[in-house]
Amino acid sequence: MTRQIADLAAEKDFVWFHLTSEKPIRPGNEPDAWERKALQRFEVGDPEYFDLLDSKNGEPNFRYMAPLRVDRECLKCHAKQGYKEGDLRGGISVTMKAGPLLRIQDRHFQIEMQTSLIIWIFGIFGIIAAAFRTKKAAQDRKKTIDELQHALSQVKQLSGLLPICASCKKIRDDKGYWNHLTFNNELQEVFCDDKSKD
Repeated sequence: MTRQIADLAAEKDFVWFHLTSEKPIRPGNEPDAWERKALQRFEVGDPEYFDLLDSKNGEPNFRYMAPLRVDRECLKCHAKQGYKEGDLRGGISVTMKAGPLLRIQDRHFQIEMQTSLIIWIFGIFGIIAAAFRTKKAAQDRKKTIDELQHALSQVKQLSGLLPICASCKKIRDDKGYWNHLTFNNELQEVFCDDKSKD
């Protein structure tokens, strides 16, 4: 049945199956060099073997091979060859044209690369915009701090020159007495602590 499926698939000229063994009953099942190498790998315990190879016409082929182990049903035909249950009887080899699949893979790779590039470009622009916003915010903070420091220095200067009671609006002189005075400018106001000096 496997051979019949292999013949039908070969007619489509896309995939080929081949049953092979080191001791084939049918001469057409002799392994080629690649299959022989795969069978040797199965003998040392490899569970499968595959490769990408160039064919004669230059089109790449994907080759895959899996081992076939002897079970009880196999012994009906293969016991006379000296096989025991569980022995490696051979393998099934699959050869498939890889060109169409590789072209699909290349197309997907190009799409992924283009998508990654677009994301990368947007990311760079986002980082640059964030850096500009951060720089402007830092400049604004520095300007605000400078203005506050300037205002504080003016307040200190005015409060040192002319203390004014916030309650009675009198000005304290150098001797500590509070005197009534009319003024138009805004000055630092403080509460007088000695109401008896009014």
